[in-house]
Amino acid sequence: MEDSWSRVCTRWAHSLDLSPVRELISLSDGKFFAAFMNKYLPWNTSSNTVSETFHKLEAGIRNEFPFGPVVRMADAQAGHEEELVKVLTLLMYLAAVKHLIPSLSATLQDSKLFSKEVQLRFKCILQALMEQHSVLTPSLLSEIMMSKVSETTGQLTAPVLRTRLADKPHTRVTKASPGSPVIFSSKVIVSSSGSGSPLKDFLDSPQTRQVATYQRMVEERNVQTRMLRTELENEKTERQFMSEEANRLKNDKKKLEEEKEALKQELRDKMAVPEVSDSSLNEGELSQKYHQVLNEQKEQGKYLAKVEQQLYEVEEDKARLETRLDGVMEKMSSATDDKYRVEMSRDDMMLNLTETRNENILLSENVEELQGQIEDLSQQLQLSFLSGGKKSLAPSVASFHFNACDMKNISLDADDSVGGLTFNSFRENMGDVMG
Repeated sequence: MEDSWSRVCTRWAHSLDLSPVRELISLSDGKFFAAFMNKYLPWNTSSNTVSETFHKLEAGIRNEFPFGPVVRMADAQAGHEEELVKVLTLLMYLAAVKHLIPSLSATLQDSKLFSKEVQLRFKCILQALMEQHSVLTPSLLSEIMMSKVSETTGQLTAPVLRTRLADKPHTRVTKASPGSPVIFSSKVIVSSSGSGSPLKDFLDSPQTRQVATYQRMVEERNVQTRMLRTELENEKTERQFMSEEANRLKNDKKKLEEEKEALKQELRDKMAVPEVSDSSLNEGELSQKYHQVLNEQKEQGKYLAKVEQQLYEVEEDKARLETRLDGVMEKMSSATDDKYRVEMSRDDMMLNLTETRNENILLSENVEELQGQIEDLSQQLQLSFLSGGKKSLAPSVASFHFNACDMKNISLDADDSVGGLTFNSFRENMGDVMG
C-alpha cells in the first residue's frame, strides 16, 4: 500500500537531521523551518521566537510565489496538518528545483528511504509545481498534493474523492482506474539508461535548470522594476515639491517688487510736497522739519536696500532651484529609459521561457511516439516468432539490430531524432517459402 503524501513528507523532513520530525504536529514549534531556511534557502533570515519564524517563512513564500498567498500560515502555526504538508511541499520544491541545492536533491533520490514509485511521484509533483509556479493557488496546490501517478500513463491523475452518506460510515477509496482524468499534461518518461531514477533524470535535465534560471532572472527583473518604480515616484514627488517651492518664491518676489514700487512712490510723493512759505514758519520749525524729513529718507533708503537684498536672494534661490529641477528631469528621463529597457528584457525572457516550455513538450511527445513505435515493432517481432508453423515465414532475427539512442539529446527536428534508430532489412529464405 502506497504511503500518503503527508507521511512521505514527514519521512523526508526527518531524514534531513535538522530537527526531529516524528509527526507533523512537531513542525508547529518552528525549529525545523528555521533550520531549513538558514541552511538551504538564500533568504538571509534569523528568528528567535516561533511567531517570528512563521512570519519570516510567510514573507519568504510570498516573495517566491507573487501570484497570491498559497498557505494559511496562521493555521500552520496552530498545527493544521494540511497547511504543514503544503509548507513542506513548497520548501522541497524551492530547495530542490528552483534554487537547485544538490545535497537536498540527493535526499529525495535515496533508495533506502524512498522506492522507485515514490521517487516517480516526487518527480511528477515537482514538475507540476514548476509548470504552475506563476499561477499557483491554495486549491491548485492541494490538488497537486492529493494527485496520484497513473500506472498506465505515468502522469498525475485527479484524486478520487471519499464520499460519505448520512446513514453510512466512510466508504473506502477505490483504486484509480486506467481512465482517470489526467490533470497535468506533462509527459513522464522513465529512462531505462543511467541510474534508472526518474527523479534524478528530472533534476539533472537541462530543461529543469534552464526553466529555474529563467524564473530567477524574471524575479530579479521584477525586483529591479519595483525599485525603479519607487525611485520614479520619489522623483515625481520631489519634482512636485520643487515646483510648488518655485511658485512660492515667485509670489514672494512679486510681493517684494510691489512693496518696493510702493515705497518709491511714497518717497516721490513726499519729495513733491510744496514747501511751506518762510512767512508762516520760523527757522526752528523749518530746521526741525528738515531734519525729520532727512531721517525719514534715510530710513526709507535702508528699508529699500534691505528689500533689494531680499529680492536678490530670492532670484539666487530661484536659479538654484531651476538648476536642481533640470537635474531631476534628467534623472527621471534616465529612469524612464531604464524602466523601458527592463520591461523589454523581461518580455524577451518570458518569451524565451514560453518557447523553452513548448520545445520541452514537443521533445516529450517525440520521445513518447518513438517509444510507441519501438513497442509496436517488438510486438510484431514476437507475433512473427509465435505465429505460423514454418520457420521460413518469419524474418530472421539476426538481421534486426536496435541501436539505443539517448532520449535526452533528441533535437527539435523529429526526422533527425528518428535517424538514431536503424533497422536492417529483413532477409527471408525464398527457397523455404517456395518449398
